[in-house]
Amino acid sequence: MTTKMTKWVVGMAVVGAVSASAGPTRLIAQAPQEATAKPPAPAPQLVKVSIVVAHYQGEKRTVNLPYVFYAAVGERTLVRTGSQIPIPQTTIKAGEAPVSSFMYQNVGVNIDCAVDVRGSGIYRVLLNIQDSWVSDAANNRPPATGQLAAPVIQSWSFNNIVLLRDGQTLQYATATDKVSGEVVKIDVSLDVIK
Repeated sequence: MTTKMTKWVVGMAVVGAVSASAGPTRLIAQAPQEATAKPPAPAPQLVKVSIVVAHYQGEKRTVNLPYVFYAAVGERTLVRTGSQIPIPQTTIKAGEAPVSSFMYQNVGVNIDCAVDVRGSGIYRVLLNIQDSWVSDAANNRPPATGQLAAPVIQSWSFNNIVLLRDGQTLQYATATDKVSGEVVKIDVSLDVIK
């Protein structure tokens, strides 16, 4: 290697090591930054989540409740449906007649959902589902003398993670009420919006 060539090699090494204040070094220092610039983040991908809550008494389906909503991948989606049910209360004071009043309790379905991508077309779906309803048992129970009939409110809650592909349906949960024998089945499906 000639002396001239040796100086050139050493010179290149020095150019790469000096501060960005020198002219040629500025170009060398900026080149890696331009090469590693990140592309803009893509818009959130939408998926359609379908949930069907079915109640069975033996083999007979007694309730079929579908819930369909769109969720952005990486974001949280909430669904709230229901009513406020009056719950009677009786206040008794010594020497006075009983006084009846009502308080209200929310009854319905709450769904919390979060979807993210796990690669190879697999979507991770986090679901938290809570359901409450007025039971028919209230109709079979006469109120005590001088009191208003109080409704019986049943409820259940499921919290789980499922892995789904585009167009796939999966039975998310099955549970049996130990008092009524009623079976609750939940199916969930996911469709990617293209």
